[in-house]
Amino acid sequence: MCLLTSPLVLLWQRPTLVLDPIESVVAMVSVVSALLVTSLFTGFLSPLAGGLSLQIGYVEPLVGEGFIDYDQVRGLGIAVWTVAILVAAFTVLLARFRISRGLCLVGCALIGLPGLFLTGEGSLPMAVGFVAAGVALELATMVFTRPLGRAGASLTGAFTGATLWAATFAALAADNRMHWSEALWGGAVTLSALVGAATAGLVTLSVRPDLAQDPATSPPART
Repeated sequence: MCLLTSPLVLLWQRPTLVLDPIESVVAMVSVVSALLVTSLFTGFLSPLAGGLSLQIGYVEPLVGEGFIDYDQVRGLGIAVWTVAILVAAFTVLLARFRISRGLCLVGCALIGLPGLFLTGEGSLPMAVGFVAAGVALELATMVFTRPLGRAGASLTGAFTGATLWAATFAALAADNRMHWSEALWGGAVTLSALVGAATAGLVTLSVRPDLAQDPATSPPART
């Protein structure tokens, strides 16, 4: 993790806030790589495990696809954990820098694509959810100032978390694979929004306020 995030650390130490396209790609690759490694080592709460056979005779269902209590409890845990690490990683990036447009969408898509290679089209709803989350991030960065302030980051986190799972559940329902009740999947979407907002708010506490301002619009420093 230290090796994967070292490019982001080096960029963070520079005074500039606006990253050129190459620097933006480097920062996004660092964040996405760290997220994938985190998902690998927390595989029991990773949405990428859906569709895999982790024990003989049993295939792990996608979140929303399982109908027994164990699968539902595990699914809710996956929803919370996935939103927490996804929002935390992107908030670190968006609360400190201005990155090139479109890279949030590309980054989220790269997180969801490995499932397609591992399990085939069965994990397509999860890939749809990550792409939708990327679109949500792009829309949020267009609405709020960049870098994101604390309020903007919290709203972005809530919107991203809710969009991720709402899109996933919609794709599952369209494929007639949704086995959760409306109360359960609706609660998962709501909980994801709350976790996203809380995570983003906590992460922005660690970003220095003077670094999260654009030098062109910031008031002059006091002498």
